[in-house]
Amino acid sequence: MTTKIQWISHASCLICYDDYFLITDPWYIKKAFTSWTVKPPPIINPKLIIDLTKTGKLGFLISHHHFDHYDIEFLKKCHDNTPIFIADFSENKEEDLPEVKCLNDSLLEHCKMKNVIQIPIGDKHFQQFGPYKIRSLRRNKPYTIDGMLTVEAPDCFIIHGADAWGIEENSYAGRVLKKIKPSNLPSIFMGQAGTASGWPLIYTCYDEEEKKKILKDKTKNMILNIYKTCKTFNIDKALGYAHTSYVYTNNTDYFEKYDYTPIKGENANKLVNNNLFLEMQPSSIVIPSNNFNIVNLIPTIDYAEYFEDNMISTRLNKYKFDNFFSDRLNDWLSSFIIFCEQKLKESKIVEQDIDLIFEIIIYKDDDKDNILYEKKIKLANGTRKKTLTCSESVIGNIIHGIIPFKDLDVGYLAEFSRTPKDYYNDMFLMVLGIHSHSFFNCNIIDTEEYEHQE
Repeated sequence: MTTKIQWISHASCLICYDDYFLITDPWYIKKAFTSWTVKPPPIINPKLIIDLTKTGKLGFLISHHHFDHYDIEFLKKCHDNTPIFIADFSENKEEDLPEVKCLNDSLLEHCKMKNVIQIPIGDKHFQQFGPYKIRSLRRNKPYTIDGMLTVEAPDCFIIHGADAWGIEENSYAGRVLKKIKPSNLPSIFMGQAGTASGWPLIYTCYDEEEKKKILKDKTKNMILNIYKTCKTFNIDKALGYAHTSYVYTNNTDYFEKYDYTPIKGENANKLVNNNLFLEMQPSSIVIPSNNFNIVNLIPTIDYAEYFEDNMISTRLNKYKFDNFFSDRLNDWLSSFIIFCEQKLKESKIVEQDIDLIFEIIIYKDDDKDNILYEKKIKLANGTRKKTLTCSESVIGNIIHGIIPFKDLDVGYLAEFSRTPKDYYNDMFLMVLGIHSHSFFNCNIIDTEEYEHQE
């Protein structure tokens, strides 16, 4: 027997040895962040995967709590005793990692799964599933919500890196990886090598050409970091995830507009002047123990062009802005000031994290020039500026808890601007998202812990 790896779509791969299957980050049925659609559709019919869960010989590896990495609607249809392996998100005092339990809670509450297996991080802990030995790693702060899982099969070693661009040599994950990676097995790193998030496409402070350049540079950095990781840890091959998330929202095809074609393995190899990256397409099956031989079940296709939007969408309601909306937004902004002050006292954040003027602008549906609400608040010294602009119906769905606040940014449902335009404000967005999710009583488990970085 030999291990076979088939890329299904996005960050989902099928790992097969003998008659045991592992599938990474299943996302096939429900749109993520309200607007993301997987492109191309999964090469394996999700109904087949659902049936295979009844055998007890198929398990899922889920890296983290983002809805392009696990699909609630899909998992609800799977056998409820299917093993789901995740990184142990309990607090690790030695490494001072925050406690993050969103994924575990959602798998139990939303998906009704009964066999969620948390694997403590470190070289001494693992779970056996058929022929596979599964361990968990961690990303560096503040990204500890993102788990990384390793799979040791009899004839290869696989790192499911999900959204990780790479692993730093002296990080906790790097130190663990050095201990657990077998020197005698072919190895492969599977990590993020394409982008679908809202930045920079929904930031009006950039012109069109700047957005194209940022997208190109962002993808280049991902590729270079994966290359560096593989060279640092003597990993033989890489498979690039996130080639294919597709965004069409607000009547805009963002990827067509900015001429963004997901990078392929051969293009990544030209960038790093190496043959590290596998040239994958949805029908490709990789056999690591056979010098990473790739078998294509159907002739080569340009998978970046193949698209069929048949995913389930969250139904958004239409709203008209009224005094209730205005009062809720006023209360939200006032309470956010108090929330930030409290987090400063608790040393969860520092002044630099929130040192800006935050402005929110709400416009009438289909008429951006008709401003219905506009307000600014000053946090700390107000050195920088961040502006959020969205329609009355979109903010209405946030106010009523139908969609998470995060979807305004990640899901392209709003527009942002910032001054200076090259200051990322990542901690501010995280703090704002946590407060907003709680304030508007969103019905999705979506909170994230955070910790300030010196």
